Amino acid sequence: MHLSDAQAGLAEQLNTVTEDVLLLQRKIAERQARGDDVRGFQQALAAQRRKMDGVQEQLRAIV
Repeated sequence: MHLSDAQAGLAEQLNTVTEDVLLLQRKIAERQARGDDVRGFQQALAAQRRKMDGVQEQLRAIV
């Protein structure tokens, strides 16, 4: 299957956002283990998840 430029761009965005989500989840786990406050990281994670949802929705709309 050949991806259109739009699909390829959205797929790349989705990969980047997914990597960001995984990194934030790892940072949260590490900092929670140390007993640090993670609210800022949790807010950033929620924002990245919303962004990921938006990209997935755009991708579904053009597939």
